[in-house]
Amino acid sequence: MRKRAIALVLALAAFYGGVKLAHAYQRSTLGWVADACAVNAALTSLPFPCLQVGHLQGDLGGYAILREPIDRRRTILVALSAIHGIEDPRLPEADAPNFFEAAWAQRHWLLDPRVAEPAPTGFALGINSHRSRSQDRLHIHMGCLAPKAAKALAEAAGRLGTRGFKPLGFTIHGRKLWAMRVDAGAIADFNPFAILAAKMPGARTAMGDHLLFVVPERLADGRRTFVLLTNPVGRRTDTFFPVEFMLEPNCRGR
Repeated sequence: MRKRAIALVLALAAFYGGVKLAHAYQRSTLGWVADACAVNAALTSLPFPCLQVGHLQGDLGGYAILREPIDRRRTILVALSAIHGIEDPRLPEADAPNFFEAAWAQRHWLLDPRVAEPAPTGFALGINSHRSRSQDRLHIHMGCLAPKAAKALAEAAGRLGTRGFKPLGFTIHGRKLWAMRVDAGAIADFNPFAILAAKMPGARTAMGDHLLFVVPERLADGRRTFVLLTNPVGRRTDTFFPVEFMLEPNCRGR
């Protein structure tokens, strides 16, 4: 059994190396990597080449945490189920697994342990729109907004509404965004996909056109809140942009 496990690890190492070459051409590559991690974790208790494999409630709840095959600085959560992305109609349902909650719980992979709680200002979780992603397996990017953008958003958090998305009023990385606030103690208390579908005009029938950021903040009275950010949708190409270009992958030292 030990020899078999070692052979599997070596095979997966070769596979992962090949993934780097295929990444630019195969939209299913990320799913292959996540699946390999799940198999390896089941057979050897090692999630290689991922950092961790975990599970939330329900049949769709499996996930893996890994460094991106091409850009190893970036940390992402990847669904183990065949969920293409934000447009999957199962994600806003009441019994859907909360992948944002799982990503939040795994933030220690990119934060200094001394500041992991509370998270540094500007820590963010983001998922791409269908038009802006390169892989067709649901994945959530973990990182931090640039300090200037993080400061502006923290200062604006208390003024944001809680009933629905409205234009943010300033740009982040030169991009116009819509925002709303969710006053909750934890991401486990709400479903970001469901809120986007219900509270952003037109989103329910066009979820695939939207990106989604979840940014934890603190109000002036000390209460925790979460700012949700999304893009306006239109025919102009600058309404579609990848979330990873808005995030700094290394939050250490914040």
